[in-house]
Amino acid sequence: MIPMTAKDSAAAGELRLAGPVSGLDSLDPALSRDLSSNSVLRQIFRGLVGFDDALRPVPELAESITPSADGTEYVVRLRDTAVFHDGTPVEAEDVAFSLSRAVSPATADGDVTQLGGPTFLGAITGYDEVVSGQAPVLSGVVVVDARTLRIELSAPQSTFVMRLAAVPASIVDREQVTDDPDWAVSPNGSGPFRVTTWTPDEELILEAHEGYALGRPKSDRIRYRLGSAALQPFNLFQAGEIDLDAVVPLDADAVAARQASLGASLVETPGFSLTYLAFRSDVAPLDDIHVRRSLQLAFPSQEVAAISLEGRVTAARGLVPDGMLGAMWPAELDGYDPEAARAELARSRYGSPDEIPTIRVDVSGSYAAEAFLDAVERGLGIDVEIVDHDPGTYFDGLADGDYMAHELTWGADYPDPATFLASLFGGASPDNYVGFQDPDVDRLLDEANAALDDATRIDRYAEAQQRIVDAAVVIPLFHGVQYTLVRDGVTGVSVTPMGILRLETISVSS
Repeated sequence: MIPMTAKDSAAAGELRLAGPVSGLDSLDPALSRDLSSNSVLRQIFRGLVGFDDALRPVPELAESITPSADGTEYVVRLRDTAVFHDGTPVEAEDVAFSLSRAVSPATADGDVTQLGGPTFLGAITGYDEVVSGQAPVLSGVVVVDARTLRIELSAPQSTFVMRLAAVPASIVDREQVTDDPDWAVSPNGSGPFRVTTWTPDEELILEAHEGYALGRPKSDRIRYRLGSAALQPFNLFQAGEIDLDAVVPLDADAVAARQASLGASLVETPGFSLTYLAFRSDVAPLDDIHVRRSLQLAFPSQEVAAISLEGRVTAARGLVPDGMLGAMWPAELDGYDPEAARAELARSRYGSPDEIPTIRVDVSGSYAAEAFLDAVERGLGIDVEIVDHDPGTYFDGLADGDYMAHELTWGADYPDPATFLASLFGGASPDNYVGFQDPDVDRLLDEANAALDDATRIDRYAEAQQRIVDAAVVIPLFHGVQYTLVRDGVTGVSVTPMGILRLETISVSS
């Protein structure tokens, strides 16, 4: 891997943003489980690896990462310039400590479902012992000297370096975390910006870290509005109170027509995300595949994607967004067919809609649940109930497997099909919210995971995707398109298919 370099340049101004409305309950990266919190914490903390503008994994706090020939061992050399916000060097012991606590139940008071780390670090030797509470540290992370460590995997994992870029794999100051139980209120971070003020649900102010490993950020300060102060960001943008706004697709045309008067430009970028409806296959009545297939056939998902969002998103033909691994990802999907839906329902053990219990769909905000309710109740005569939750409660319920059906938008954590297929449907994945189990799918995902050539990986992922769709545990709806409103005078904004990852490149003119 080629080390990143960064050119110093004069910093200017304050970047003002609307941050999370809810969910930012802690500044501990190990506890971050949603995209909005990740976007904030990524500015305070960094890990061994980051992504460049083309979403290629590149060394960040690491100077180099050298894999063994069989892909089961990585030697990591830290940058000499990698320091925490107080100037203390980031050492190999900090890395070993951070990776272990990211998967340790003790980090979340014994509740491993509150951790993001298991999604990314499960391939490291010793993971099973740590996540089960049998061992305090990952045996596969070996400190060689102050700036060097060796990471051993239980099996080759083609996406391992990408996964090290995830927010839960960020490096924290082991001495601060060990000595101060309230460390996350004012963390000694490892990223480009340091915390100066944090008032939960009101405001977070970050200032440039002069000693950041890749060079001083180009803005002096970031000011996030939080909670109710972050509501209605477009109104805040119009009022001149924030500098960037993620415009919802339905408003894109109207905003585009007004961008000149707003003193801004609108940037359109394809997104690596999937919005979908999913069903547990172990909860009645959805444990009957004929019921699940009838729901797939009764719901006009392609039409809903096109009509409800006015064509501003891409109707999903599968689970993986086109462009990942440079490939197209269509699955064979049965289209809307009410007659076939009723025939499938008749084949179920229920035989009639009158015998089917109410199907509950849990959501936190929704694009399609109401349309699903209408289609299923009118087309099949099955009662549907929709329950809307605040984001924190919703993610807790997902992690606990409480929902028989749910709607979710899942954004890629790294630019590989595994972030959709293995994370959401792998048999052992902590993000498998529907409890899906298929040994053949797991085998295909393992083969893709171990393969070093993209052709083999694409083939295995495509077959796994088709098996998941055929099991009728998911109705893919659409892949996102991002619309970002950028105020004139704000430069250096890079919107990738995974969103804006780096704020340190952004400059705001006075």
